[in-house]
Amino acid sequence: MPLQQLLDELNEAARQSLQGGETTVRFEPTLADTIYQPYFAAASLLAVVFGALWGAVSLAVMGITGGMQFAIPYGWLLAHGQTMLGGFVVLMAMGFSFQAFPRFKHSELQLAHLALAALPLLLLGIALQTFAHFFVPPPIFQTAQPVVHRSFAHWSFAHWSLAHWSLVIGTSGTFLEKLIWASLEGCYDPEIPDANIVELGLVYGVRWDKEKGVAEIRMTLTSPHCPVGDYILEQVRQSVGSVPAVREVRIDLTFDPPWSLDRIKPEVRQKLGLEW
Repeated sequence: MPLQQLLDELNEAARQSLQGGETTVRFEPTLADTIYQPYFAAASLLAVVFGALWGAVSLAVMGITGGMQFAIPYGWLLAHGQTMLGGFVVLMAMGFSFQAFPRFKHSELQLAHLALAALPLLLLGIALQTFAHFFVPPPIFQTAQPVVHRSFAHWSFAHWSLAHWSLVIGTSGTFLEKLIWASLEGCYDPEIPDANIVELGLVYGVRWDKEKGVAEIRMTLTSPHCPVGDYILEQVRQSVGSVPAVREVRIDLTFDPPWSLDRIKPEVRQKLGLEW
């Protein structure tokens, strides 16, 4: 409504009131005046269901399992976060915008029915997005370094969802080889704890037999008489064996060629203070 028209109506209503006449100006809420209500109601419902209730379930699962990092499926976290951001925040912001912004210009919302019709479409999009997040596989590389301790447990794939198992089993050998190399990066020589066995150059090669589900690891140790050799080999078996689709791990331990400091990656040598 133009400002001058609003002032004229207010002045006319005041004049009739002073003269004892019946005012003809009556305010009856329109859809444009109450458009915020369904948006705020939908946002509040999302806050209760996905914020309070879902958050309580997640905390309960963490408390029962005694873990945090892998206590609940990765998709749950994405669905919860995306729904709260894309649902609660967006719906509240849109409801406020439809209600307040036109009044900043002394006007009213045009095509209010169209704005209301957009609400179920938004809710449908949020619901589909939330549902889709349940099938998102967890990240392959959780962090650059182990979170809890430097052992094969960090690279365990036991918490992967059925959807991710199906994805990996049907993929090419190249992708599986990358997963195997990633699992080897979680194995450490206790005598050199600041670099994994891949960075140390202890792994000579990886061969993946997709048909048989066999992962063959050709590797060496720092010396034939390495006192922690059995521990390192067991790490490799456990870590590689946790990769989806791997049914058997075969280790080809060789000392030809023998390991030397030259096999350590240059940046790792610098980190270990071995640069010359």
